[in-house]
Amino acid sequence: MANLKNSREVTIPISKELSLRGDLYLSSGNPVEPAPLAIVCHGFTAYRRYLFLPALAQAIADSGINALVVDFSRNGFDGATGQFNNPDLFSKNTFENERLELVQLIAALAERGVPELGVPAPRDFDLVGHSRGGVTVLGAAADPSIASLVSKVSAWSTPSDVQPARFGATPEVLQAWRAFGEVPYPIERLGIDASLKLEVLEEMEQDTERVERFAKAVTVPLLVIHGEVDQRIPLSCGEKIASWAPHGELVVIKDGDHVFNVASASDVSSKPILEAIAALQQFLKSC
Repeated sequence: MANLKNSREVTIPISKELSLRGDLYLSSGNPVEPAPLAIVCHGFTAYRRYLFLPALAQAIADSGINALVVDFSRNGFDGATGQFNNPDLFSKNTFENERLELVQLIAALAERGVPELGVPAPRDFDLVGHSRGGVTVLGAAADPSIASLVSKVSAWSTPSDVQPARFGATPEVLQAWRAFGEVPYPIERLGIDASLKLEVLEEMEQDTERVERFAKAVTVPLLVIHGEVDQRIPLSCGEKIASWAPHGELVVIKDGDHVFNVASASDVSSKPILEAIAALQQFLKSC
């Protein structure tokens, strides 16, 4: 497990109304010199300290690149404890909301850095996202307002489309969703059902193929990392994303599942996650 003592909790204003919380891992370089920053984005029903994300951020910092793991505002979870404490926000979280928040975060950091820690504005950004977070980083990197600030992108275990059926919505579920304006969504690791409002479905259906459009618009190097036996998001999704990107590369992690065989944040030692982290470190250090 990454040592959280090596990180600093930060609050970063991204607009007049909203700030995002995150954990910042500083490399051993000179903190007063502008340096690259990797932003790590969690997936659906996750948060900044979920499973391997702290260890991943620590590994990035060990490679000489500052790393920030951030919580999006509607993820519904306490980012420090993992407690599901805001089901109302979770019920209205959309792909576009997280994409826009990441774009705003990059713009804010590029303007002022993290002044409370004496960290200057980064000279460029690397973006890393797991699962739904992979869609978020692809969408941000494709945004013309901040695309010039992004140097590299890595999408882990990422869906190649946002068809509702991809996430378990059967025709019967869709009918109920439209009729009642919400449906229960199981958060399996907590053994509870959370609500998803109709706006979540409507947003997906308005642009189901956004991932393909994003990937094709990412002009910087893109590393797609996908588990060989991912049952939640099949390997074929990673293959498609890598093929769409102008500079896409796919790394298949042998025997890896959706979370690379990591069962808890206290034990990040599985062979698949170590291979995935090593692949990312090599990618980020390459020219």
